[in-house]
Amino acid sequence: MAAVGRESVRGIAAAAVVCLAVAGCGSSSPKSSTKGSTAPAVPPTFSAAPKPARSKASYIRAANKVCRQARGRLIPLHAKTIAVQKAGNPTVVLKRFGTVSQQTATVYDDTVGKLQALGGPANDGGKAAELETFLGQLAALTHGLGNAALAGDRAQVVRVTAAVGSAADHYTSAARAYGLRSCGGIAQLAVARRGNR
Repeated sequence: MAAVGRESVRGIAAAAVVCLAVAGCGSSSPKSSTKGSTAPAVPPTFSAAPKPARSKASYIRAANKVCRQARGRLIPLHAKTIAVQKAGNPTVVLKRFGTVSQQTATVYDDTVGKLQALGGPANDGGKAAELETFLGQLAALTHGLGNAALAGDRAQVVRVTAAVGSAADHYTSAARAYGLRSCGGIAQLAVARRGNR
């Protein structure tokens, strides 16, 4: 006899519940009236089985792959950031810098979403989720940097650039300590400064 799979058992159970619900409607008593309101039977809904917890090693492999893909999108933007700063007109520099910063922040937003979709390991004490939060903060700061540049607010650009640099350093250190070397590297592409690769 073939083994019955979990999905087959669920299907049979669902059919049985619907049959019992339909059979249970009404009364076998001769005194019952057929004029009463009878609501149609609502079939039960079954939620999908939860995904098994991912191991830390599996999460690290998958997360580093996501970050390598992000790096491929960030490197050209980083090159644009450096090139923009060499333009002569300060107003044009700020506008272009703001646009590239917004694009960079969008890549970080996308990366956070993909990392969250992986589902962090259950046994890491929430460290993966904490790292995703740090990267989300870097994305938010980079959006703020873009907004300040697009508004032509040089003083705010200087302040936010310092905050972005600090957030990038913090994320890089924490991500690399966790084992996310590729993810740690992408944070350094948020700000154009000497030594960025």
